[in-house]
Amino acid sequence: MARTQVTRQCAYCGKTFTNRFRGNGTQQIHCSRSCKGLTRSREVTAQFWSRVNKNGPIPAHRPTLGACWLWMGHRNKNGYGTTQRQLAHRLAWKLICGPFQVELMVLHACDMPSCVRPDHLSLGTPFDNMYDAVSKGRMAHGLSHYLTKRALASRTAQSSTAHTYTSDPPCPKDSTP
Repeated sequence: MARTQVTRQCAYCGKTFTNRFRGNGTQQIHCSRSCKGLTRSREVTAQFWSRVNKNGPIPAHRPTLGACWLWMGHRNKNGYGTTQRQLAHRLAWKLICGPFQVELMVLHACDMPSCVRPDHLSLGTPFDNMYDAVSKGRMAHGLSHYLTKRALASRTAQSSTAHTYTSDPPCPKDSTP
């Protein structure tokens, strides 16, 4: 097939480029792979934010945060918004703030799992996440934890069946003749 050259304008940046294409009907619409990737990124961003309701509830425990932006797409059994490949609040962070380390978590200041509002989100370690949950009363700890209750009940049952001494046995050396 004969190759022809066509001068085109990039669909992303507007730069003029020469496009070689075969006569099979397909044409290049971007001047480079980076412009093609950025166009895809722009499409993903637009599609993501089109599924967000910015008129969500205001958290009762922190009304100064303002209204939550709720993910209106699919949610998992725990209430977290999900996309095809990841949790919605993690993708929201990536779209606004850029990539982050996989081992970090995106924490919700509002405690609303489906919230994707960037100023309600922050990065933290798994320890930070647990500390936040315990400090806000969302996780049992100490004497209220079910394993602690089970252990205490087990000790109580064992102590009732064990032999108890009323006092220490006398030491033979202490006895006087």
